[in-house]
Amino acid sequence: MAPGFYDTVVGACRAAGFEPELDEHAAGNTVWGYLARGRGIALINASLSEQLPAGIKLLELAPPSATLTIDAIWHQGELAMIERALEAAAGLAAERDWL
Repeated sequence: MAPGFYDTVVGACRAAGFEPELDEHAAGNTVWGYLARGRGIALINASLSEQLPAGIKLLELAPPSATLTIDAIWHQGELAMIERALEAAAGLAAERDWL
């Protein structure tokens, strides 16, 4: 698991008042199978909400929801393109109340 995503998942669990027991081997379809058999919970990206297998229910987190910080690195000569990308990201974040 990516370190930033790991920190987000564990932080959200702790904020909800429990320490998660993590299965380092569960990924992809294995997670769906565990969930369908009632063997845990998972935090998923919103983009997966339309792909839930039968028997799995998605619940929206009550505030505060999990947050994930994204860092960007770019080559010095690409400043104009980066400025446009940052403006688009800021506009999307404002539109969806992410900030």
